[in-house]
Formats: sequence, structure tokens, C-alpha cells
Amino acid sequence: MKPKEKTGYNEVHIVSEEVNFSKEVFQLKRSDDIYPITIVRGMHHSVADNQSEFAFEMGQIASNSQFHLQLNSFKSQVEKILKEKAQELPDSK
Repeated sequence: MKPKEKTGYNEVHIVSEEVNFSKEVFQLKRSDDIYPITIVRGMHHSVADNQSEFAFEMGQIASNSQFHLQLNSFKSQVEKILKEKAQELPDSK
């Protein structure tokens, strides 16, 4: 198996430190001068040439129904892990 090659993209994750679980939301790739920034979410690529365009693209992600489904899935997975952990704990009587 080949080691992962560096792509220059930074992954942005949502994280639950309580259960040590994270899920990738999107990837960013900055140029040497910061802008343009390439934003990758799934198969969708967009490029922001300035702060205003970057803010717009982040708003597009946040208002996307697939993003909300991903957040709900993340929440369910964290709750499932917490429930499993609670069942593993011995009863304190």
C-alpha cells in the first residue's frame, strides 16, 4: 500500500471530542497568496478569488440540504457511540 501523497488540500472536519469522532465536511486549498481558495465538497469544486466570494461559498455549504443531512448523521453517530459507551459501564449500585 502506498503512503498518502500530499495534495495541498486541508480537510475541514466536524468533531466531537467527547467521543473522539470526526467527519470531513469539505476541503480547502489556498494559493501562496491566500486567494484564490479552492473549496471541494464531494464532487463540487468552486474557487473563491476574494473574501466576499469565500463567504458566499461557505454560505452555500451551510445552507445546502445535504450538509444538514450530514450534520444529522454526525449527531446520530455521536449519540449512538455515547449510548454504547453508557451500556459498557458497570452499574453503580
